[in-house]
Amino acid sequence: MNSTYIGTATITPDGQLRLDETLGLPPGRVLVRVETLPQPPEARVHVLDLVEQNGPGRSREDIDAQIAVLRDDWPE
Repeated sequence: MNSTYIGTATITPDGQLRLDETLGLPPGRVLVRVETLPQPPEARVHVLDLVEQNGPGRSREDIDAQIAVLRDDWPE
């Protein structure tokens, strides 16, 4: 019985195909079709790199605390 799986992968600099997730298939030969995906704009890549380098960002509690401080400064 033939099974079809559609997923994403990355072609490494040495030309190997690295799947983004495990297929859960038994070992054996498969037919592979490669279709390139549109590349994100450079600005988006830059933002994603910054997020990756700087960690997950502030917690909800930190943001809520900052909002509370700003609201305390509002005139009544």
